[in-house]
Amino acid sequence: MPLSQSDSPEPQKAAYTDGKRTWNTRYYATYDRPAAWYDLGELSSLQNVPDEAKLFPLTDAQWADRWKGPILRTMAVIDGAITDFVYQPPLALQAKSALENTQSQLIKRYMLLGKPIPQTWIDYQTTLMAIASGADKRSQELPKAPTDDA
Repeated sequence: MPLSQSDSPEPQKAAYTDGKRTWNTRYYATYDRPAAWYDLGELSSLQNVPDEAKLFPLTDAQWADRWKGPILRTMAVIDGAITDFVYQPPLALQAKSALENTQSQLIKRYMLLGKPIPQTWIDYQTTLMAIASGADKRSQELPKAPTDDA
């Protein structure tokens, strides 16, 4: 369950400082996707910690919630909340993978049996090739694969 920025961090006894900058809570996540984590209480130096304005403060509960059993969850700050993050490859890479899978299936399903490939599948591959090559810059998602042999 995502925890939002409104679940404000518990007040700390003292701020963390490197002499020039101050952080008002112990735990932070970066805005990277996926997020990187900072536990200021465990660091021997704060020199390489980003400025507080570039970090998302976490509560003790949010910090603990990073773990799912023995595994550190892949999370990111999305719409003001720290939540699970699933990497989405670029559309061109998705299209290339879909095209390779489709061609492999079509070879087995049609060509090895001496059958012609239906036009719907040819059109589908043409669309995937345009997305994969970057010629199609307007598509936001992959087309749906044909569902029939017609």
